[in-house]
Amino acid sequence: MKLRAVGAHSRWKVTVSFGLVFPTVSKLYQTVPSAGILPDRPALKEIDVFYYKRNIGDYHKKAGRLSMLEHGAYTLLMDSCYDREQFPTEEEAIDWCWARTTEEVEAVKFVLTKFFTLKDDVYMQKHIQEVVDKYHSTALINKRIAEEREKNRRENKTKRERSVNEAPPNQEPRTTNQEPRTIEKKGGKPRFAPPAIQEIRDCVSDHGYAVDPEAFFFHYEGNGWMVGKNKMKNWKMALASWNKRESNKPKQQGTGFNRLMELAR
Repeated sequence: MKLRAVGAHSRWKVTVSFGLVFPTVSKLYQTVPSAGILPDRPALKEIDVFYYKRNIGDYHKKAGRLSMLEHGAYTLLMDSCYDREQFPTEEEAIDWCWARTTEEVEAVKFVLTKFFTLKDDVYMQKHIQEVVDKYHSTALINKRIAEEREKNRRENKTKRERSVNEAPPNQEPRTTNQEPRTIEKKGGKPRFAPPAIQEIRDCVSDHGYAVDPEAFFFHYEGNGWMVGKNKMKNWKMALASWNKRESNKPKQQGTGFNRLMELAR
């Protein structure tokens, strides 16, 4: 079961499971002027405790006989200690609970004497101190882990950028007379890369092929560079085969009127 508060502090929630998680109403009590802080008073550590676990069974075992006013005073005192991360004097405790009537003030005083220990005019509770210390310790560990993870992520990103952007040393410029372009595939096997039209033109010119480069390019570009049912592996070999077929084709003789004109000559 989850309950959400309505109002200015709607970000806090109450969750019921084996224990009860109570919100610390941040900044709510800080609108009330402090009754004074002793210079040598014990203060909790400077961290933000947004919730604390409250075991229903333990609470009722220790505080089940409190009146409604005393229950309210105890809850407000615990919230204030976790939220402010410090323990109060008697005057501050009354102020933090907004106790106005004589009955409310007496309820706050009773809770202080029953569940807190007085030391140097400050009412302290061992359990609250232990919870905040544990919260602070866990927060430091989580912060360190997050910083290390972020550092490793940045280092790995830098390594990837270097491997992609840096050219291999002593690389010679590419020429059109090189072997067909291939892309290295996982496992070390090369993967075919289709040529550009200009590469086909250069190859036709270099070898003196009787091939139309554009016809060759658009034919294989249209069928996905397939040779039969298989993917093309070497476009230069395919171009040589294309040239051989073109060379072996018999020269076509004219027909009809053109043929008669040729015979008349």
